[in-house]
Amino acid sequence: MVLTPGLSYIVHAIIPELATPLVLSIAAHRATYHYGIGEQFVSTIRPSVAFVVLFGATLTGKFLIRRAWTWLTRYIDRKRLGAESIPTLGGVLPGNIDTIRRLTKESHTWHPGEPFINLKKEYGPIYNLGFLWEDTVYTDHPMLIKEILSTDFNNYIKGENFQAGFFSMLGTGIFNSDGDVWKFHRSMARPFFTRDRVTDFDIFDKHAKLTLTKICERCDSGDPVDFQEVIARFTMDSAVEFLFGASIHSLAAPLRLPGGKPATDTNVHKFTESFQRVLHIVEKRILWRSSGWQLLEMLGDKTAADMRVIYDFIEPILDEALRKAKDKSGAVKEDIEEQDTLLSHLVALSDDRQMIRDELLNILLAGRDTTAATLTFVTYLLAMYPQVLERLREEVFEVVGPHERPTFDHIRDMKYMRAVIN
Repeated sequence: MVLTPGLSYIVHAIIPELATPLVLSIAAHRATYHYGIGEQFVSTIRPSVAFVVLFGATLTGKFLIRRAWTWLTRYIDRKRLGAESIPTLGGVLPGNIDTIRRLTKESHTWHPGEPFINLKKEYGPIYNLGFLWEDTVYTDHPMLIKEILSTDFNNYIKGENFQAGFFSMLGTGIFNSDGDVWKFHRSMARPFFTRDRVTDFDIFDKHAKLTLTKICERCDSGDPVDFQEVIARFTMDSAVEFLFGASIHSLAAPLRLPGGKPATDTNVHKFTESFQRVLHIVEKRILWRSSGWQLLEMLGDKTAADMRVIYDFIEPILDEALRKAKDKSGAVKEDIEEQDTLLSHLVALSDDRQMIRDELLNILLAGRDTTAATLTFVTYLLAMYPQVLERLREEVFEVVGPHERPTFDHIRDMKYMRAVIN
């Protein structure tokens, strides 16, 4: 029997947490009534009420002792290292509950990252949310980001709580693993992304032309364009074809009006919508805290239905790739670098279906969302700063020309474009 996230959290996290206070409360309760300890006090209340009071007291005592121990050890560490404490949000209610409620209520009206920018103005470039007494540190300081992602990468792990939030979508893939498991996934995927592979613009050129056609058609009709949505389709189509070798054709469907519903209900577009919904669910799981979200999924995993849609799309493609790999037998491993797609590359190395699915979804997430967000923000900023748009356009015409397709050398030579994107 597979427990729901909520029940699993109760069994593996809450019950062990309550075990010690419960045992101490039972012992204290028996001592009180069997040996006459505190007889004057217990004679005025019912035994059940006395037990509840004892349990509450021991639970509170455990919490206070843990908090005091944490504070003391960190104080000693700060003195030893000559460090300063990270500023912690100061809410009115314990555990910053009031701040959690306010930010959650306002979240649907934000621009991306807006709450953290506002908090940075008050607390500086690094601060601790401290929601429900759990440390959640945010920073955008360039040197700290460099240390986390590069110079001291091995010292910063995702950890069990983060991995639990993303597990139903990403499994143990490269973006949801640490240590040796991360190294294993990296060693599998890295050989595929050679310079020749990432500079092959055929797929992206094809989908870019279709994207521009769809935008022009919408502009000609006089209706607004949801640019973020159309770019998300472009990156999904490009990434799926690049990684899977399959065409998802999400751009073939009519563009929805801003705020409108999907224009089609085909299996392909169900895949796209399910992928987006799963992203929203796992984002909410760890938005403010990396644990405790399971209690909101007592009746079942909220990603389960959409993940079935995603797997239904992937499985036939994976079956075909595994069949082809099996047909090639021993000759496959000699041609690893010549594989056409990441999928064919992976099946040449392994026949572990779950591992391959995890890796594909991890790379799809990275390739789709990062590119979509970058293109959307760049276009938004170019609309705000027409002088930058004009200079960028001049560089493109100067380096590439009005009709040629850009090459890797062109991209490398367009320094102003690189500055705009970065």
